[in-house]
Amino acid sequence: MIITEDLGCGQYQITSYDPGNICINNIGYTQNLIIFENELITNWRPQHLEDLNQDDFREILRLRPTIFVLGTGEHFRMPPSSLLHYLQEHHIGVECMHTRAACRTFMVLSAEGRKVAAALLLK
Repeated sequence: MIITEDLGCGQYQITSYDPGNICINNIGYTQNLIIFENELITNWRPQHLEDLNQDDFREILRLRPTIFVLGTGEHFRMPPSSLLHYLQEHHIGVECMHTRAACRTFMVLSAEGRKVAAALLLK
């Protein structure tokens, strides 16, 4: 999926996504990552949704987004409810969706000037 319109307001923008590969500012990445308006964290530890634990969200808590989008890979899967509650306890709204939709959602919310972060699992 190529995102042709420059919708983002932040320094980092998702320019395309294909399963297993995401382009940020036209640079390809094949590992899971976290993207925020002015910060890109590559090599995010979890390899699969089942690997997620509270420590993996430490960077999200530090960034303090008003909304957090979790891309769960090629297919939508729900993370454990304990992880969702953990983020909600820290006043971070969470939306879970497959990674293609998470890329689009991140760009739309970013274009609206929202303080959004996305953690994207590519597998």
